[in-house]
Amino acid sequence: KKHGVGSLCFRYEAVRFTVLAKTAAPMGMSFAEIPLNRLAVRAVEPGGWAEQQGIRVGDEVLAVGAQRVGSGVGLGELIKVAQGKGQRPLALTLACKEDNPGSYTIVHDGSAVTPTIALGSDSDVIGTLKAGTMVEVKAVVNNEKEQRIRARISQPKEGWISLLNTQNGKR
Repeated sequence: KKHGVGSLCFRYEAVRFTVLAKTAAPMGMSFAEIPLNRLAVRAVEPGGWAEQQGIRVGDEVLAVGAQRVGSGVGLGELIKVAQGKGQRPLALTLACKEDNPGSYTIVHDGSAVTPTIALGSDSDVIGTLKAGTMVEVKAVVNNEKEQRIRARISQPKEGWISLLNTQNGKR
């Protein structure tokens, strides 16, 4: 998720995204310290707030509110935030690094499914997906000719979708 607050993080290059915690409820995730005084998501509770926002295991936490991790925000502070303690609303800024097979959530209504890796024309579209639809990505391919990162999906409809326009960075 990426469009505005709390949308899907597709994984291709270092992508930064911000999610907004509006209530003091637990976030359904835990953290681990990683080298160079950094923090990453260690676990995500199935069905919890973090999963609903598109946060995945391995996403790096860059900032909590206006404070960057490593300069004022440490593991202890982040654990409190995840437990629902502290000021709300609160913005968490994270980074994900690459697109991989797995479960994704569609963020744009009318996302086109095509039968091949090629973008094709409107007449080639075999289906469309609504925002919020969960899809299972089986393979990710860089279609350099059409400047897209494309994904082969198996459900809810078999075919190909675009994850990223590599020319302008649009997801």
